[in-house]
Amino acid sequence: METEKIKELLRHPESSDLEFKESLHSQQDISEVICAFANTEGGIIIIGADKKGNVVGLKKDPDEIQQKLSACSQSVSPAPLMDVGTAIINEKRIVFARIHRADSNNFHMYKNVVYIRRGSTTLKLDGPSMVEFLKTRQILCFDELTDRAKLEDIDEKRIKYYLAKIGNEDYLKSHTIKDLLVSLNLANENGQLKIKNAATLSFSRNPQFWFPQSEVKVVKFSGNEPVEVISHDVLEGSPAELIDKAYAFVLKNISKQMKIGVESPQREDIYEYPPKVIREAITNAIVHRDYFNINSIQISIFDDRIEIVNPGGLPKGLSEQLFGTISVQRNRLTYKILRDMKYIEGLGLGISRMRNDMRRASLSEPEFLHTDYFFRIVLKNVKSRIKPIEGIEDLNERQIRAIEYLRTNKTIKTQQYAKLNNVSNTMALIDLKELLNHKYIKKVGSFRGAYYTLNKEKFK
Repeated sequence: METEKIKELLRHPESSDLEFKESLHSQQDISEVICAFANTEGGIIIIGADKKGNVVGLKKDPDEIQQKLSACSQSVSPAPLMDVGTAIINEKRIVFARIHRADSNNFHMYKNVVYIRRGSTTLKLDGPSMVEFLKTRQILCFDELTDRAKLEDIDEKRIKYYLAKIGNEDYLKSHTIKDLLVSLNLANENGQLKIKNAATLSFSRNPQFWFPQSEVKVVKFSGNEPVEVISHDVLEGSPAELIDKAYAFVLKNISKQMKIGVESPQREDIYEYPPKVIREAITNAIVHRDYFNINSIQISIFDDRIEIVNPGGLPKGLSEQLFGTISVQRNRLTYKILRDMKYIEGLGLGISRMRNDMRRASLSEPEFLHTDYFFRIVLKNVKSRIKPIEGIEDLNERQIRAIEYLRTNKTIKTQQYAKLNNVSNTMALIDLKELLNHKYIKKVGSFRGAYYTLNKEKFK
């Protein structure tokens, strides 16, 4: 590393990718930092500088310090890629180490513990934070895990339906169900057969017994607000069956016109939404949902719109800018099963087609909203009367109630908003997001500690 680059780094405070050490007095501390840098964005350790970046020089032989740094790196499993060197700054010698970031599907541990870097702090992961880290790296994949299901829990009828859909009806004449699962990487055989979650989800006799969260809740409301329920159901089955059942429920509960062609006596049903768009939206929700999340998918039909909400934000590796242009799978094995059955193509074209189909039907494009915890798509029909928000009078009753609450209570959290308005946390987040976008409120903090305050500038 060039001397000028090191001088520039010393002018910066410690951060997520920079650490200063006056000496190497604790090899454990250094090992934890190396592990954290490798698991986050990589980073640089400079030894011979105080916490403010002032160069104090080395008290020990530089070669000895470099050897200890290498030993610290080797104590991390697997050992990350690290470059070590020395430099003279202000006539004082320092040692630096550049730690490279781990590959996206790998991670490092020190003494069987995962460390990450957050700001200038090195954090030890355990419990839920460890699970979330592994999920984000797509190391812990729901599809790949094995559960309690056995071969006898697999439904032969569902297997035969899958084989028929892929045009291989005769497979079981010369092979067993076990052969099929192993060949599709849906089971591991190492002395004992282990059935993966993807196989249990798609082919077991009762998928919801193993994974209750895989159900789909469907509801038809009267009007444009989630108040009066006309029809509702809780759908169960494999992902493929859920797509078909949810699609049938929506078509049954939306308006359609009957058109008789001039050249043909056959009747044509014209739905208020393009059926292809509805099916694509439902399929995406089921195949891309976060199955680690205990919540269910919910499909809500209103007079002016359809809302589909599923647990899980955008998959890791899919940025907001790339959304709708490439295909990224959260549930790789389930995705492959549905692709084999022709429910999806896997080309990343679905979102673009949905937009185009809505335009062709003279409807507004689908609206997408995502956070770290859920994803929502809204399809609006011609009866949509949602006005642009130009003043407080254009807000809904829940949002106005929350603003009045903030005038006297100063802060509100998502859970408080939900309780105040007797709605779900998902609906509360949607309302709060809209208030944020129109600058009626401000968000303070992040994650579970986040809360909202009134933006007083808006009310001057």
